[in-house]
Formats: sequence, structure tokens, C-alpha cells
Amino acid sequence: MHVGISARTYDLNGALVFEINPKDLAKIYEVGARRFSVSETLDGGASVYDTGYSDAKAVVRLNAAESSGDIMDFFIYIVRSYTLVIVSLPTGCFTAVPGKKGLKKGKPWIDLSIVSRISA
Repeated sequence: MHVGISARTYDLNGALVFEINPKDLAKIYEVGARRFSVSETLDGGASVYDTGYSDAKAVVRLNAAESSGDIMDFFIYIVRSYTLVIVSLPTGCFTAVPGKKGLKKGKPWIDLSIVSRISA
């Protein structure tokens, strides 16, 4: 499965499409949740405050399927240069904040904190 990360503005070095580890697919489909809180009431019941569904605040870790210095260089560049990027996942396109990046068993990974959905 391929995903893409790009800068929101034109940048020759600011976009990359790469293959992710198939094990990450389940985590990608977990992006988004209903936001609510439940409070106990004095009569023994409960009061529910529901603010609806949101994609925001989920952290997606993308593990590259192959060992590549170019991918790691891109992850370093994105984390150092941008506060907000566009990420294209099988579930849609999102704005995200690039967070941590690193290597696991010689393969690069990056954490992206989802901010909002921009397409279905």
C-alpha cells in the first residue's frame, strides 16, 4: 500500500509517495473517533455530552516498507521544515503535523498527528 506526504505549498523536495509496511494498515483505519464524555448524575443515571466524530488528534506512525536513505532524508526534511503537511492515506487526505521520525530495524518511520480531513 502506498501513501503520500507533501508540503502544502510548492516545494521541489516537499513531496514523496512511498510504500508502507502492510501491518500498518489496521492502524491507519483507526484514525478518527467520536468525542464524548459521560458524567454520573445524582439520580444514579448518566449525562452524555457528545461533540461528534472527529479525525483530529490521532497519531499515525508510517513505517516504510523498505530501507531507504532517501525516505529517511525526506522524513528529516519534513519534520525540520514544516509545521503542517498533507498526508494521503487509503482512508482519505488529511492535514497533519509531522512529529518524530526514526529508524526501526533499518527502516525509516514517521509519526504524523492528524489535524483535519480534507477529502473523503
